[in-house]
Amino acid sequence: QAANFFRSDGCQYHLIALAETHVDAKGLCEMHGKLAMDGWKIAATPAIATNKSDKGTHGGEWILARRDVAATTFEGYREHYLKTHKRQPFVGFSPTILHTKSGNAAVIDAYLRPGLRHKGANRVIPLSISTSVDMLSDPWIILADWNYEPPWWDDKPWLSRWNGIAVTDPSCTATCDKGKGSVYDYAIARKDITTHVSVKAVVDVPWKTHYGIQVTVGTAEPWNYK
Repeated sequence: QAANFFRSDGCQYHLIALAETHVDAKGLCEMHGKLAMDGWKIAATPAIATNKSDKGTHGGEWILARRDVAATTFEGYREHYLKTHKRQPFVGFSPTILHTKSGNAAVIDAYLRPGLRHKGANRVIPLSISTSVDMLSDPWIILADWNYEPPWWDDKPWLSRWNGIAVTDPSCTATCDKGKGSVYDYAIARKDITTHVSVKAVVDVPWKTHYGIQVTVGTAEPWNYK
């Protein structure tokens, strides 16, 4: 179903960000070729083992860019880093750069683990994202299955440190229909571009529990740089 989505409805989007794919490094190698044949460039971080079972994994973050879209991935850097250091340079998130007439914009796909709250990987991942956005002069947007609703960030240092603001669909009361429903899927964008960013929930998607979100960035003016 997901493959058919990428071949049909997905083609209307410039980028598609996927979180918690559960696809490990071996599976990711196989997917690269298949997605390329369907017309997508891919920037992806593999899922990592949970160590609770032979096949259990956490995360897996992908950004798919339509082949005709001007986008630069970090796949060359990722491969070099992996060969040199024997570990992934990005864990829990995957970045790419989108080139537009208004300027460049960094798009980061991320995933926080449920139940950990602000411990373990859920401290390491925001810190790693912080290091990345600190190096950027381009505006940025983080798209994620955060597993925590926007108010969760209020007593954390990250939005202030990133200079970011959460952007949600104002008409949507839940993006995850598990239990009573929760808003777990939304964007966090650099504060100075949030007026140009809109988010809309997409209910009709080929995966369970979570809805998709459609993020639109529109401005006739060049981006402001740091």
